[in-house]
Amino acid sequence: MANLSFIAITLTDKGNQGDFPCHATALCCKLASGRKIASSPVMRFYIFICGLAILGMGVAALSVLDRAQAPGFLQGALTLGGGIVICAIFSIKMHWHGIIGAGVLALLGAARGVGNLPDLAKFMAGERPRGPAPLLETGVTLICLLLLVKVIQALSRERLRRMLETEK
Repeated sequence: MANLSFIAITLTDKGNQGDFPCHATALCCKLASGRKIASSPVMRFYIFICGLAILGMGVAALSVLDRAQAPGFLQGALTLGGGIVICAIFSIKMHWHGIIGAGVLALLGAARGVGNLPDLAKFMAGERPRGPAPLLETGVTLICLLLLVKVIQALSRERLRRMLETEK
């Protein structure tokens, strides 16, 4: 992020050269971040993989959890993971709508998962009345947090790109 800030300061300094051409701004941003800003196929793939991982954890819960807990976990995983996969598909035609939708779902999943941290502490202490459910819930929470961070980074990069584009 420091490289992008340095490039932004450098590009806004007009000096004797006047405004920088638009392609130079895009090139500098591409070089500074290491890849194209908010690269849509990469982000779409990441969202799709996160959704599939959550769906996979729901299916795995059927064989790992008790018969009473497994259907509830599966339903939650199908809802959250399916919604994230739908957002990945939706981002094909409307890029930012799909990414922001995945970010909102990741925020909801992470917020729900943070409430399960006391159960994880009990699980680590040796009390396991719910079996391995706290571990699966923590896995879903971590996936959602990572997705949320990636969405926030993509939105920040897009904001920077638009700022640099308007200052040309």
